[in-house]
Amino acid sequence: MVLKIKQLDVPKKSVPLGGLYVISPIEPSAKPDLFKIGKSINLKRRLNSYHICFPQGFFIYALLIAKTAKSRPLRIEEIGNLETTLFEIIKTRSDTHHKKYISGAREMFQLSPKDMNEVFTELQKRKGDIIKIIHVDPISSISHIEAKDYSIPDEGKTTAENLAAVKLIDKAVKQTERFIAKHPEKPPTRIQPKRKVRESIKSRYEKIRQKHLDLGVY
Repeated sequence: MVLKIKQLDVPKKSVPLGGLYVISPIEPSAKPDLFKIGKSINLKRRLNSYHICFPQGFFIYALLIAKTAKSRPLRIEEIGNLETTLFEIIKTRSDTHHKKYISGAREMFQLSPKDMNEVFTELQKRKGDIIKIIHVDPISSISHIEAKDYSIPDEGKTTAENLAAVKLIDKAVKQTERFIAKHPEKPPTRIQPKRKVRESIKSRYEKIRQKHLDLGVY
């Protein structure tokens, strides 16, 4: 899955955008209050990697893009400084915001939308010289996929399952078109993946999901 967020687009061979991010797999309507806050000198690559943990997508609740420094060491230093300052601002407000877990996860924070706006506003005041953009409206990591007009094979399935099935259906449709072109008098009737294939998709997805449940990711 490719992450497509206009705020992170840069010309080819340009230095990737780095900065801070705040994410959660919980959608805005459910009013999440526990978020993962992290940093990266390549936000697009780092955020895209979270699709391994969250195959159904996740939401980016805040995105801070740093001004691009020419040297990699300087980018690492500046973005690390932004993260340290943000954590200090959050801790100053309340020690209860920072959550630590037995799993070792240390970048989890309990914040309300009001808290989040206020801490990033304060960060902008302190570090505005190295900040390019701060975006604090939720963005879906898979909105560019959900917006497409897919023909969903089965209602009630998850997005991850549907996308996998759609790919198989597209492949089957192309095979059908080639067959019809070659044998117009004998067009096949099946265009969806066989039941065995579709059950295999569901089985693989459930194994991945259970693995992450066991790890405490969900």
